[in-house]
Amino acid sequence: MSSGEQSAEQVLATEQALSFEQALEALEKVVAEMEKGDLSLEASLTLYERGMALSDHCQRSLDEAERKVRILSERGPGESDGTGELDVKRDLEEFSLDSHE
Repeated sequence: MSSGEQSAEQVLATEQALSFEQALEALEKVVAEMEKGDLSLEASLTLYERGMALSDHCQRSLDEAERKVRILSERGPGESDGTGELDVKRDLEEFSLDSHE
């Protein structure tokens, strides 16, 4: 591997650091580049792998957002935790703890 190339692990770490919007934009660029059809087989495979990593990252981000919405919606509009106030911060902290178990 040359000094300009990244290992699969480095690429994955880089992809994980992207926001959903950044990953989606990068995925759109990968698709556009592949649709041109003028890539070598090796370049096509490399881009395909990157596209799959970006797609997986976007899907995980969407799944996490959906789960957060579900947690916040379970109480229903205006319901509190018994103290008379909504505790969205606590709900999201509980979500964070649950998603990393």
